[in-house]
Amino acid sequence: MVKDIQVTKDNRKNVFSLPEIAAWSENRKVSLPTIQRGFVWKPFQIENLWDSILRGYPLGAFVMTSNENQPLELLDGQQRSTAISLGFGNDTFRHSLVNYRVFIDLEKPDLNDSRKFIVRVITRSHPWGYSRQNNTATLSAEAIRNAMQHYDEDADPLTSDLEKFFPADAKFPVPLSFFINAASSNENIVGIYTKLSKWQHWDKIRSKWAENQNLSEEVQYKSVLEKLEVVFRAVKRAYEIQKIPALYLDLDEFAEDNTVPNDEAADEIETMFVRLNAGGTPLTGEELNYSILKAHISSDAQEKIEEACKSLFRPARFITIAYRLFQHEDKDSTKSDALTMRIQAKQFQRTIVKEKKAKEFQDFLLRIIEDKNYSGKTLLEYVLEVLRYESNQTYALPYLLYSKLSDVAPELMFLLLYRIKNKKDTFTADTREHRRMLGLVTLLLWFGRGTNLRDHSKVLLNIWPSAETESSSVFWGSKTIQRAQINDVLLPFPYLSGEQGIKSILNYNVTENLDIIQKFGASRNYIHFIARAFHNKDLLLYVQRHFLEQFFKTGQYHLEDTNLPFDWDHISANNLVRNKQRIQQAVKNCYQTIGNFRAWPFALNRMDSDNTPARKFRPFDKAYYGEPRLSHERIKWEKFANKNKHLVEDINKLNEKLLEWSFCGDGWAKCDDSKLAEKWRPIVGLIRARNVAILEEWYDKLMIDELLPVNKVSIDNLRKGKWSDVAAKGAVIDLTEFNVENETNWLSAKIDTAKGKVYFYLYYEKSENPANLLKKGGVKFGIYDMQGDVIKEVTNSENSYLDKSWIQQSFTLISHDESSYCDLVSQIRIWLQELDFPNEIQSALSEAFDKSISSKFNIKKV
Repeated sequence: MVKDIQVTKDNRKNVFSLPEIAAWSENRKVSLPTIQRGFVWKPFQIENLWDSILRGYPLGAFVMTSNENQPLELLDGQQRSTAISLGFGNDTFRHSLVNYRVFIDLEKPDLNDSRKFIVRVITRSHPWGYSRQNNTATLSAEAIRNAMQHYDEDADPLTSDLEKFFPADAKFPVPLSFFINAASSNENIVGIYTKLSKWQHWDKIRSKWAENQNLSEEVQYKSVLEKLEVVFRAVKRAYEIQKIPALYLDLDEFAEDNTVPNDEAADEIETMFVRLNAGGTPLTGEELNYSILKAHISSDAQEKIEEACKSLFRPARFITIAYRLFQHEDKDSTKSDALTMRIQAKQFQRTIVKEKKAKEFQDFLLRIIEDKNYSGKTLLEYVLEVLRYESNQTYALPYLLYSKLSDVAPELMFLLLYRIKNKKDTFTADTREHRRMLGLVTLLLWFGRGTNLRDHSKVLLNIWPSAETESSSVFWGSKTIQRAQINDVLLPFPYLSGEQGIKSILNYNVTENLDIIQKFGASRNYIHFIARAFHNKDLLLYVQRHFLEQFFKTGQYHLEDTNLPFDWDHISANNLVRNKQRIQQAVKNCYQTIGNFRAWPFALNRMDSDNTPARKFRPFDKAYYGEPRLSHERIKWEKFANKNKHLVEDINKLNEKLLEWSFCGDGWAKCDDSKLAEKWRPIVGLIRARNVAILEEWYDKLMIDELLPVNKVSIDNLRKGKWSDVAAKGAVIDLTEFNVENETNWLSAKIDTAKGKVYFYLYYEKSENPANLLKKGGVKFGIYDMQGDVIKEVTNSENSYLDKSWIQQSFTLISHDESSYCDLVSQIRIWLQELDFPNEIQSALSEAFDKSISSKFNIKKV
């Protein structure tokens, strides 16, 4: 085992060569501090760095910490040093080598390209690489399909090592490591050529390049040597000459300085790290917070946190959500901002460092990830269990949906954790309550950001009064949806069936200009919902959940720069419509909706290419293939079936399996769309029907209809004919002094107390919009004192608005059902009883209130 190299102030280096940097991870002369994050550079950044290296450009200094007799720690420069190691083909600090390979294109850049060397990077998630012309862009589905034809038949993007692949969008790609190895051993160009000729892809790549060259073999050979010479000269120069300077932060000086408090000295590395990361590849706020926390908790705790987060959170996102849960448990916390998932680094640093709560927070985190208080599981294990699709939990979510929940909607993940942890919600697999919970979560996830698509913070604020008070059976239901729809934060959504339900779309005539979305939304308030639903590819993941969970292993989603090991495949090929003339508008209106897409593995995409739906779903049909093509197709599918017996046991049942995996009806297997301009009605009908079927699957399995709010009661039902509009009292009370909007306030009958010497009115504010009543504090209830002699003496009404003539309290109505109004009545009556009035007056007010309320809301029923 290699021991850490001890570095003193006297022998630390001012500059490092590329070979030295590439060896850091192996010889441990330099290490990463705990506070550092992982490798986050994108492939184009690696490519651009190596272009700069080969051109001899300066790269900027590394920043390191140097304590006496301690190894160097790299505070700034991890991304650059890792990219250098990857080019050398060496291991890296965080073992990224298995996910990256670095190539260089021997052909020169185009004239309008600012690069001098076209360095190419392939990754586990993009083993075919990125665009040559625009290295920030991924390849199109068509380009990927074409690329797959150039790799060996056993090259599977999901399981094969990266050695099986090379950059597809390159003219003459070879591994950069061949040149670096030659530079380290003083080889010549012929030696490089000899080794390349034994490389497994050399013949294929050289032949592909030679197809466009009208040259003899001898001239081709000389041309290749010339290209190798250009690259090798640049690589050797960089290998021997390129140096990167190092700057050092001496923490020992702070420790020895008596004027600097010990805790401040210990935080210097942390502060420096935060400031350095304001530029370059910036850390997000929560990544900074996680880095700050790592500097103050044990390495053992950090390892436990990162292990527990797998498949559910990024560790930094988990810390954000857990911190909010911690605030709701922390007795010292004001919780003033405890519902937003945006936590400023300064705020987090103040809590963890200045308020010295790192140990307390660490203990809280360990309880979450270790205590098995939830049906024998930890909190995170239990949340994963109730979200994850499994053989005994077929209504739950596939990996790509539940794993993205915390990234896309941290507020909803916080809500679920809060309810399970604080309210002890439990769910039995595939029960109605479990399905409603999943329905509510997905409904809020996809449609709970209003029309501006900002985030889920507003929907969380809307439903928080329910989250804090309601039982599990009530909370995961329509009452919470009522609150979510305040201010249309949750988009209005329709029933599935009925005259105005989603299924009514199936009755539309397929006309030349049919626009399903516009027609369904024209006479309803569902235009935003249906437009978003018909373009929501997450719904495809849900309806294809069984196939996806059978086909992919969870680890195949854990990729560096994407989490999609498949293509969004047009079932009716996009090239039939793209840039084509004479295509009816009805086709264009629906062609890009989810009704014409499926999530399709690259290995299967490679097989059916851009075939018509009929050919895709009937690959052995003699009407489409003659011999020997039919035999070739059968051999391909038999190989696939032999490798995937859990998917298809009988190759003769492949047709129905393909329809099942794609969530397509039988009509697709008969669809020949090759003459789309003339025969367009069938494809419009199929896409329309599949759009509806996808929504029906979601509605049915997750009981969305049951979540639709039903307004059983309104605030007017509280009255018993004993309240009147405040404007009607204008002759006997001073409306100006009352200081409320006339049209939204109601007064009780006059209350005469103390033998006619004191007169009161009870009142409440009534909004014309029922949704406004559900806002936090949306119901205002008060007492008006005509003489103003008693109210001004009341002093113990905390949180009530007190004036010389009236006192008012805000109440929160949970929903528009009878139980919520009973709760409201109870809250008001308790408030009245707690006011510091003389007994005679207080009794008169309580009695008057009881008489003014309908008997169905009588306090005895609560």
